[in-house]
Amino acid sequence: MRKSLKSSGFTLIEIILVIALFSLAFGFILVSITRPKSQADIRAAEDQIYFALKEAQNLAMVGSTGGSSSAESHGVHFEQNKIVIFKGASYNLSDTANLETTFEPSISISPINLPSSNIIFSKLSGEVQNYSGAQNNFALTESNTGQTRAFTINQYGRVTIN
Repeated sequence: MRKSLKSSGFTLIEIILVIALFSLAFGFILVSITRPKSQADIRAAEDQIYFALKEAQNLAMVGSTGGSSSAESHGVHFEQNKIVIFKGASYNLSDTANLETTFEPSISISPINLPSSNIIFSKLSGEVQNYSGAQNNFALTESNTGQTRAFTINQYGRVTIN
């Protein structure tokens, strides 16, 4: 009489194949989840920079209600991971009226090709003070995807994003 070698369970090749398929599926899911977040992060930073520049320009042209009855220069200071809206003809780190916006860790501004890393708008006219066509741009980069947005500002404060 012959004994049957019937066994229950899975072979090593079947287990390896299933693990490989799950790993592959997990990889696709992970990429699908992180890509939209990276795109949303750079888009949000792009919008924040654009609106900070417009806010500083508007404050320079019409003044603010923060105790000042007349318009005065306002600007935006740029650092690698943040921007700061400030009042006056130069950036003062210790001014409590500064409005700071910090970006997600994957977002950076570099290179910053602006005079003293600042864009300053003249009071009443809203034009860029000390404008130089050679120093009027910076780049925004999202490190996870390598996406980059190039910002250029003309003498009238018009922002172009590419």
